[in-house]
This record gives sequence, C-alpha cells and structure tokens, in this order.
Amino acid sequence: MVEWKIGKVVRVAKIRVFVTIEFELVEWMDDLIRRGVFHTRSHLMEQALKHIKKEGVKNILIEMLEEKEAEGKLKEIRMERSK
Repeated sequence: MVEWKIGKVVRVAKIRVFVTIEFELVEWMDDLIRRGVFHTRSHLMEQALKHIKKEGVKNILIEMLEEKEAEGKLKEIRMERSK
C-alpha cells in the first residue's frame, strides 16, 4: 500500500478491480446508493470488504455454516410435518 501525506490528509493509492455480481445484488447495491447509504458501488464494496476483514473470515464462515445447519433442520421439521 502506498500512502502520501499531504498536510493532515493521507491519500492511499487504490487499484481498479473488476467483479461479476448477481443482478439482484447490483439492484440492491444501487438502491442503497440512491438512498445515500453509500456514495458509489466502489464505496459500498470497499466498506463491505473492510467489514469482512474486521469481523474475520473465520467468524463469517462459522455464521454461514450455522445458517446452513438451521436450514437443514427446518427442512427436516417440514418433512416430518408433511407425513
């Protein structure tokens, strides 16, 4: 990471990257931008990645596994009720 200090402002060099995202997510992102939650798609993605970095990938993976486990249990309950 390259930083330039200009007075009290620190500028960080940014690198352009390209991603492919599901249409529904892009619509949701654009809605957040229209409502003023984020300034641009780049701003939204940067904040999301900073959040992932802060929370830690391990915690996010555990959360995903817990959701899948809960979905599996819900399916089991629905199957038992339909008998």
